[in-house]
Amino acid sequence: MPRDFVITSPRPVDLADQLLGVAENSLDWEIRTIWGNGAVQVVGSDGQAVLTVLRSIVVEAGSGVDRLLPVTPTALHSYWTEAYGPTDSLVGVQVAHNIAKAVGGELFVNGVPA
Repeated sequence: MPRDFVITSPRPVDLADQLLGVAENSLDWEIRTIWGNGAVQVVGSDGQAVLTVLRSIVVEAGSGVDRLLPVTPTALHSYWTEAYGPTDSLVGVQVAHNIAKAVGGELFVNGVPA
């Protein structure tokens, strides 16, 4: 089962944020789009996916997001970005953390603040 990540942030995650998240760890990785540009995947030099980041969506107060995570959408955290990575890799956690930092957001790993 993959590791689930959610980033709540004041703005959507874009490709530049993902590049920054990768660059802080290694320059040997690649980024590719998948699912008809619906997601961006960070791939290690061995060809294995380290992290798959879906497009950010806007969440609003009263949307029920607070039932899924211990966070309530506010003006400071109105975007929701899901990502997935292998359970046996801490690299995906670090890249997700770097992306959350780049967008001024908060990272949740399997529903728990990281």
